[in-house]
Amino acid sequence: MLITTYINTNLFSFQKIMWPKIKWIIVVSYWIFLTYGLLSCNPWIHFGGEHRIRPYLNPESWKGSFLLHAGGYGVLGLLLINAISKKTPVRILGWLIVGMLHGGACEYLQGFIPNRWTHWMDATANCVGLLLSWMVAHVVFEILSSLRKRYGLPLCTQR
Repeated sequence: MLITTYINTNLFSFQKIMWPKIKWIIVVSYWIFLTYGLLSCNPWIHFGGEHRIRPYLNPESWKGSFLLHAGGYGVLGLLLINAISKKTPVRILGWLIVGMLHGGACEYLQGFIPNRWTHWMDATANCVGLLLSWMVAHVVFEILSSLRKRYGLPLCTQR
């Protein structure tokens, strides 16, 4: 009895105090990784050393570039939405706008980096990735909320 009380108390404390901080550490780490990848001369050389591995999608084609940018910023959007504690539309929209400004700024700065170029399609893909992540998160939340209401399960406690 004493052990289970101790575990439940510490687990609750971890979830309330440490877990939100860990979520933001993950967001900031991924944001730094994404920025580094967008602003380095050749991001693929860092992953493969001298062999210079290439992604499965061809980043020189507009489809491959669009999917890589939208996917990268989609992950950022999901991490941001997960890390926001009080999920009001204003907070979510504010962070998504910050993400879009970051994507536009990185695309603009790529024009000053050797072997990189600026393209409006990449900036659009960054915004699309963020907006799709918000839509996916919203749909998943609505599904979990309806399950909670129907079956009385504590799946989602806050919006």
